[in-house]
Amino acid sequence: MNTALLRWGWIAVIAAVVLASLALRPPLPVDETRYLAVAWEMWRDQQWWVPTLNGLPYSHKPPLLFWLLHAGWALFGVNDGWPRLLGGASAIACGLLTRQVARRLFAQEPAVAELAPWLLVGALFWLGFSTMLMFDQLASAFVLLGWLGVLRARDGAHGGMVLVALALGLGALAKGPVAFLFVLPALLFAPPPARRRRTVLVHGALATLLGLGMVLAWAVAAMARAGPGYGQALVWHLGLGRVVDTFAHAQPWWWYLPLLGLLWLPWSLAPAFWRGLRDAGRAGLAGERGARFCIGVGGTTFLALSAIDGKQPHYLLPLFPLLAMLMARRLCAAPPARLLLSTWPLALIGLGLALLPWAPARPDWAAALPPWPGLALAAAVIVAGTRRVGTPAQAIVTAGLGAAILLGALIVVAPHALARHDLVALSRDIGAAQRSGEVAFVGSYRGQFTFAGRLQRPLPILAPGEVRAWLQAHPQGLAVGEIEQPDSAEGRAAAWTHPYRGRYFAGWTAASLAAAPQALPAARDDD
Repeated sequence: MNTALLRWGWIAVIAAVVLASLALRPPLPVDETRYLAVAWEMWRDQQWWVPTLNGLPYSHKPPLLFWLLHAGWALFGVNDGWPRLLGGASAIACGLLTRQVARRLFAQEPAVAELAPWLLVGALFWLGFSTMLMFDQLASAFVLLGWLGVLRARDGAHGGMVLVALALGLGALAKGPVAFLFVLPALLFAPPPARRRRTVLVHGALATLLGLGMVLAWAVAAMARAGPGYGQALVWHLGLGRVVDTFAHAQPWWWYLPLLGLLWLPWSLAPAFWRGLRDAGRAGLAGERGARFCIGVGGTTFLALSAIDGKQPHYLLPLFPLLAMLMARRLCAAPPARLLLSTWPLALIGLGLALLPWAPARPDWAAALPPWPGLALAAAVIVAGTRRVGTPAQAIVTAGLGAAILLGALIVVAPHALARHDLVALSRDIGAAQRSGEVAFVGSYRGQFTFAGRLQRPLPILAPGEVRAWLQAHPQGLAVGEIEQPDSAEGRAAAWTHPYRGRYFAGWTAASLAAAPQALPAARDDD
């Protein structure tokens, strides 16, 4: 096995998928377009402390991701590409940090450190999420940095708790207080020798206070500009509200249990994965430090996340490196095996893509898909799977085939499936309309047009009953909102309609409403 390929090839896989995503799909509403909108408003208004959305303080997310977007724009100018590359850069940082953590946890098995990043890249959900402008891969990198700091402190290396403080502070600025939930259990499951235990715990407490201090320094500066109400909103949206009375994504306590297997495909259907968990459990009970750390930290955090009402699949991303290390530990001791043991789920995905145009409950866009790319991918997986290869080759080929599946989906499926998610052209038209007149939004606006349209000021928000009066006061103005169907009363009164996910955007002018005097646009909320 080529050593350079094993050590660095996974970076090329991430880069290929991220660059293909940048070229083949638009920023997706509502999350990616919303975060771009927040960053653009901060940049446009030269206001760096308080994130805003449509001119109002945005307390749902902390500012670090937006600051990183600003750093790239300061170097390269405002552009669409840099924000879309941050997820891939964060994923590469996660792979490199996973290798460093594995070297300390499994010092007697150096192959684990080289194999674990490949297992991360081979997880389709983890690799696909690396193409997204979201907070979770960035937060995962800081979680790994915190674990590395704890392990360095355990081993007596200098600066370990400095890394922990930075990881806690920057992780909380990236995702919120949940960073503490991921990092601090490591102090329990990576105990130092008895003679240094008290020192490490004291330093850990100081690192925790320093991390909190970093977050509070930003929060105090933000509240000085936005008022104490912003601080209360931060406490609710980033912490307390997600625990005691969740305002979004509420799910039962068991929701993550079946989901984890889906998110870890194709590895979750490989026998080596389940054997790895079994062996790691036995090793942890026997006192092996690496297995005990992965199971202890991962299990504690998983239970805590399950107890919180608000749940989303990507909230589990920081736990994926622990699964990768446990599986790598097992694979390093496994004899050569047929690739099909780990790749057969990929063949099923390829066949699924090929058969999608004939599925009884297929979406409308699926009828236009050609079957041959899915069949070709499935055939490649099956042919490759007949070979009996060693552990590194299994991980590399499986990860490469998984990346090919994602690339194929981007090339063949994305143009059809995401056509109703592409708001770039419409946003530019709305930006041009705002620069030449007035534009208002009917209903609840979530920033869908702000960045791509480079809007220069917030959109006035109208209730349906206010549209006619607003257009009378702004006869050259444009009111935009969501409707269910273009042939509805609101659609027939519109000057234009634009397909958007399962609904439509519509634009009303004074002239279009005058031609349909009984019609009034109805407010719709984007979910």
